[in-house]
This record gives sequence, C-alpha cells and structure tokens, in this order.
Amino acid sequence: MIQSDLNAIVSATSAADHWKRIPLRPHHGSVVPLFSIYTSASCGIGEYPDLIPLLGLSESCGWSVLQLLPLNATGGGASPYSSLSGCALNPIHLGLQSLLDKPHAPLSPDVTNSLKAIVEEGKGINRTQRVDYPTVAELKERFLRLYHSAIFAVLRESDTYKAFLASHPWLDSYAQFVTLKAIRGGSWREWPEAEPSSEFAQAHRDEIDYHQCVQYLCFEQMRRVKRAADQRGILLKGDLPILVDRESAEVWANRQDFLPNGRAGAPPDYYAPEGQDWGFPLYDWKQIGEEGFALWKQRLQAAEELYHLYRLDHFVGFFRIWSIPDGHSAKEGAYFPADEREWLPQGEMIMRHLLSASKMLPIAEDLGTVPDEVRQMMRQMGICGTKVLRWERRWKGDQGFIPVEEYPLLSLTTVSTHDSSLLRQWWEEEVEEARLLEEAQGWVEQEKLTPQRRKEILQLAHRSRSLFHIDLLQEYLPLCERYATSDESDRINVPGTIAATNWSARLPVAIETLLADEEWIGQVRDLLPKM
Repeated sequence: MIQSDLNAIVSATSAADHWKRIPLRPHHGSVVPLFSIYTSASCGIGEYPDLIPLLGLSESCGWSVLQLLPLNATGGGASPYSSLSGCALNPIHLGLQSLLDKPHAPLSPDVTNSLKAIVEEGKGINRTQRVDYPTVAELKERFLRLYHSAIFAVLRESDTYKAFLASHPWLDSYAQFVTLKAIRGGSWREWPEAEPSSEFAQAHRDEIDYHQCVQYLCFEQMRRVKRAADQRGILLKGDLPILVDRESAEVWANRQDFLPNGRAGAPPDYYAPEGQDWGFPLYDWKQIGEEGFALWKQRLQAAEELYHLYRLDHFVGFFRIWSIPDGHSAKEGAYFPADEREWLPQGEMIMRHLLSASKMLPIAEDLGTVPDEVRQMMRQMGICGTKVLRWERRWKGDQGFIPVEEYPLLSLTTVSTHDSSLLRQWWEEEVEEARLLEEAQGWVEQEKLTPQRRKEILQLAHRSRSLFHIDLLQEYLPLCERYATSDESDRINVPGTIAATNWSARLPVAIETLLADEEWIGQVRDLLPKM
C-alpha cells in the first residue's frame, strides 16, 4: 500500500526525478556525528575510513540509511555548522592509517617510520571521552605536511589528480583563503588581498598545492565510502548547512552574494527567551539568482559526489530568516524579507534552483514555527519534512501527541536531534511530557527510562507512517545497559551556548565492538517492523 501511495504522490511533484533514485519503501537508519565514533585505526577523532565498518554495522542492523552531520572544513572550530567552505571537507577526519597503508607514492624508510610514530601517537588519544580538537588538529597537520612532501611530486602528475583540480573550480579560492588566513590572521576584511589572484597563487604555490592536495585526499576517502555504501545498498545522507561563517573562503571569494550588514539568528522562544545570534551573514538572494545560483550549484555538485540524499538545514530560512541589525541584540531582530508576501515566492524559487542543480533528494529540517504555506509547498514539491516524536503534538488543540500513524508519508521520524536533549534526559527532566506519552500509548508509568521503555519509544518511532526513520546512534546504544552513559555527557550540542562540551562527545564503544555484539544488534533489529 505504501509503495502505491508513494508512486502516486511523488510522480506528480517537482522532485519526481530525484525520487527515482530512492527505493520507494520505508527506510530505517542512524545519524552519526563523525567526530564521535572510533575504530582501532582512528587517531583521536572519527575518520572517513571509519564509516566503512559503520556501513557494515548498518547492514547488520537492517538499516538502509546512514546520515552524517556536516563534514565541511571549519578552520579549527568544533561546530560542523560553522563552515570555512560550503564545498571543502574537513582534513581533521582524514584517515592517517589508511594513507600509510596505501601511500600515493613510495615512501622512504625514514618517512615511513616518522609517519608510523605520528599514527601511534594518534591512537594513544583514541579513547578519550571528548575530542581534543587542538591536539588532534596539530597531529593531523604534522602527518599531512610530511606525507604531502613525500608523495606530491608523483601525485601531481597523475591524471586523477589533474582531473580533480579541473572539476573543482572552488579549490583555488579555498586554498588561497586558507593560505592567507595563516599569513595574515584576523579578518579577511582587513587584508590587502581583496580577492583570489593568480599572482598570489604563484607566489605561494607550495602552500596552495598543499591545501589542494589535502582536499584531494579527503574526497578520495569519502568517495570510497560512497562506493562501499552503493555496494551494500545503503543510502548516505549528508547535511548542507544553509549558512556559512562570515570568516569563510566562500564569503571572501563571493562577497557579492552576501548582504554587507546584518546577521542571521533566531527569534526569542521558550528555549531561548533572548533569541539566538548565530553571527552568520545573510544571503543576497536577488544577486545569487542573477548569477544563476552558481554558488549553490557548486556546493550541491561537490556534495553529490559523496551522498545520495541531503538534509536541508533550517529549511524555513530559505523563505524568511531572522535578521539582526548590526549593533543590536537577537531579540531586536526581524524577519527578512519584511514583507510576508515575498516569503513563499522566494522559497519556491530557491527550491526549484536547488532541485535542478542536483539529483540528490533533499529532506528538510522544518522544525519550529513554520508557516502552513511552506509545508504545503513542500508536499507539492515532494520534499520530506522532519517529525521529532516529542514535539509532534496538537499544539492548537488538546496538546496531545499526534499518533505516529497519522504522520505524512513524505517525512522523517526521529526521537531527538543533535540540538536537543537525548531521550533519557528528556524523559527524566520533562516529567509531564513523559507521562503524557505514556498515557497516549497506554503504558505503565515509569519514572526512569529503562532499556525496555527506551525500546518501546524507539519502536514507536520506527513504526510511524513516515518513509524515513533515523535516530542518533547514541539513542540506540543504551538498548544494552553496558553502553549506557549519562545523557548530559552524550549530548551533542546546546544551542546558543559556547562550551567545550558542545560537538565533542565520543561514543563509549568502538565500532568493531558493536559489529561483534550480536545481542545489541538483535535489540536494534527488533525495533524494525516485521515485513
């Protein structure tokens, strides 16, 4: 029934061609912050090659989707949503052991020994509870500088490397920006170099080559992950942040596409009564449209090399965004465009361009206050929305939970997000909401979230009418108590705060251990509806 319903629904939408690449059946899976996982080969943080055994784990669990948080270069910051580039990948996730096992050119014994020593040093910080970003970044750069100097003379002559440079035009401005940042420091607005130039690139050729080579290595490892996903029939879902850091290569090289004043944020609400100031620049959508959406096309084309699906972060922001004037606080902002009549035409125009730029299927993060007209347009275009179980309530009625059987087919169900508390913390702190859910489901009241009650909640989410059912790997682990930790230490991010505990939590168990744990895998498989 679902497949026939879906065929009828999606074939009449703007995303009909995109849906042809996705099996029209319920999909189940996990979402993973790459920084949080580790294998025996990792060096202090999750690495691109670690995703290959994670795909094996996904297959064992009966999952058909693996979702990732953004993997874009961040310039040293921890938040994956504060990117240095909309295209470049983060070198901190490069798998060093993988490079050492299959180098791109013969290595001398001295270089090999030096690289091995760095890898062993990295493995020594592999079991930390949190990612030590400065230590890991320094170690990775030390390895990559030595590796690059040893292999680049051979690599630069290869056809694959030359083709990579030719097919990724953003590489030059990105490499120039990173080089300039190291030389000049501070804000690019204070640099004498106003834009990328061939003269600067020539004068700093070695450094430009290094950063371009590192991107080649990143894309090579992630393409390998995508091939492994294709072989297993698993969909890789990426995450494209709508906004980029003001101090980014993208803004420096394309400043005409951004408004000179104002910052993006969020209005005051129950969780943030003062509002949120994200500090990101605002797009000049009119200018971007006049350029044929070149900026977003290159982003999507880079992402399409790596993913089958992608999450559209802050979806409503394409229609209207909270704009904070310079010199003012977040609560003094206002929606932009100011005229509500412009919201729907602007968002629809942007979505049509994004759909035409890539065959990846977008899935919208449409949480919070979203105008009804926006969700209606999503349905017409064939774009899935997101349903977080705890927030799917009849807010304008009796405030009861909406039965999962009533969720729209074109949606994704989850029990938590990277910005929310995890299930146990929610259950034990939002007691009234937990009791309401128990009452709605006819469950016996339980003060503590036991593994069995967790299993019942996850089963409920996985049996919704949604086409996609994806939960954080951290929510599945406590199905066996040996993997349970405090949700406070596992929480990924607390929005509106700057803390070392944000974007740094690591899993308490290696991926290889989970792969060998038949009991835990059995518990996960029990969540899935019987076909």
